Amino acid sequence: TFDRYVDELATLSERDPLTHVLNRNGFWQQVKKILLLSDPDKRIGIVYIDVDGLKQINDKYGHEAGDVTILEISKTIISSLRDRDIVTRIGGDEFVIVVEELSGKRSTAYGLAKRLLREIAGKKGKASTTISAGVHVTKVKTFAPYFTKEPKLKKEWEKAIKQADDALYVSKQAGGNLVSVSPEYSKYY
Repeated sequence: TFDRYVDELATLSERDPLTHVLNRNGFWQQVKKILLLSDPDKRIGIVYIDVDGLKQINDKYGHEAGDVTILEISKTIISSLRDRDIVTRIGGDEFVIVVEELSGKRSTAYGLAKRLLREIAGKKGKASTTISAGVHVTKVKTFAPYFTKEPKLKKEWEKAIKQADDALYVSKQAGGNLVSVSPEYSKYY
């Protein structure tokens, strides 16, 4: 029917075809809701994940094995999230997770990243691998000046993502299978 066709198109416009996690468009729509509807003092954790050694898996076993690896990692991520957490596949082997931080002395995002590192490294199989992660934490009120200007809001959000990506780069440079945090993380934990 026409309604089902429209639903399928909507899903295609917001979901990654391989992993079925949000694509960039669907991710941005969800992030906007968190930013616009949350308490200004709410802390937001960003976990940027990169699969270690995917190129070697693709070269050794073929791209289908690489796809299986990506799919397994995405399933592990999805099974580790709470209903209000969101995840997107940013690129071939990169994912970004956004969590609302719980009040307390420990970071929800950092704890999630460490747990994912352990779970993924513990999986066995010919195409098994590890991940590296970068964690950045910010507050909703950081984005408040841009709430009425969506292009500027998106640009500020991309700066926050870049902070998590820069932390990820530190993990990759150190050899992978590691979680690193942004300099701003220490303001909160």
